[in-house]
Amino acid sequence: MKKLIILCVAALSLTTLSCSRKAYQGDVEVKVPCQSKEVRGNKTSLRALGEGYSSSQSIARDNALVKARGRLAASLQTLVKSVSDNFLSSYTNEIGDKSRERFLSLTRQVVKTNMRGSKITCDKLMRTPEGKFRCYILLEIKADDILNSYETNINQDEQLRTDFEYEKFKKAFNEEFQKFKTNE
Repeated sequence: MKKLIILCVAALSLTTLSCSRKAYQGDVEVKVPCQSKEVRGNKTSLRALGEGYSSSQSIARDNALVKARGRLAASLQTLVKSVSDNFLSSYTNEIGDKSRERFLSLTRQVVKTNMRGSKITCDKLMRTPEGKFRCYILLEIKADDILNSYETNINQDEQLRTDFEYEKFKKAFNEEFQKFKTNE
């Protein structure tokens, strides 16, 4: 009975291996516009790619832009939340609830401000063999712009300016940004 079980497991393993190898044979790499190392390889910015498809050029472009904005907003929110959580945890006993709330409100403002300031760094429109359109858009937000938004907002709020040391925040931000870019 043990030999039969071992034989079945071995046969199943060989079948799985041969099937997985066949799946990769003949695969062809697809080059996606706006994905080259020159365009995507930036370590100082958040970037997001959106793709749109339609029989209308403008709808394909609008769809690509909406998808890119959604992805960029999600990345920015994740980064800002991580920075805020880590930064605030280091000030747990030093600041009051009011300052904590003001800082969290500030982070929401930073996300909105930077999304409005995002820039298109790549915009490619293609025509498919069927006569439809496929558009690729890459949006970017520079890390320095995010930091500048924080600095401006902190400096405009007397309570935050008193409670938070910007240089400590800047250091925490840069550390989180590098971790974020490494995991991207």
